[in-house]
Amino acid sequence: MFAEQALLGSRALRAALCARRDVLDEVKRLPLLPDREHTTASILADYFEVDTVLLHRVVRRHAGELRSNGYRQLRGGELRDFLTVNLPGRRTAGRLLGVFTPQTALVLAMLLADSGVAHAVRLRLLGALAAPGAAAPAARRAL
Repeated sequence: MFAEQALLGSRALRAALCARRDVLDEVKRLPLLPDREHTTASILADYFEVDTVLLHRVVRRHAGELRSNGYRQLRGGELRDFLTVNLPGRRTAGRLLGVFTPQTALVLAMLLADSGVAHAVRLRLLGALAAPGAAAPAARRAL
């Protein structure tokens, strides 16, 4: 089986596996907002059973990679519209809200070294990668 450290350290390998969003629900059901396309940092921190401070630190450190996988920061009218649909009656603490897609959550699972849930997701991904004929050629090349 491939080393778990490969997922933690290889952006190319994470990119090759980021379509396997189904693995998140196989490990633990990922809660989504009413639009069924997004989640928030606080929801993800609960999902991964980590402190929101740790989650935000990882988001800051890997912002570019996460943005390329669906992470967005909403402001102004876009934020108001988003809150109306997904969190009616809720206001943000500031004028900004970071939202994540399931694909972004999967990338976070491959980056969060101190989460038991993320560890289980990585093991499931690596198990699929090690299965004969199951791995995408891009994932194998990334190793």
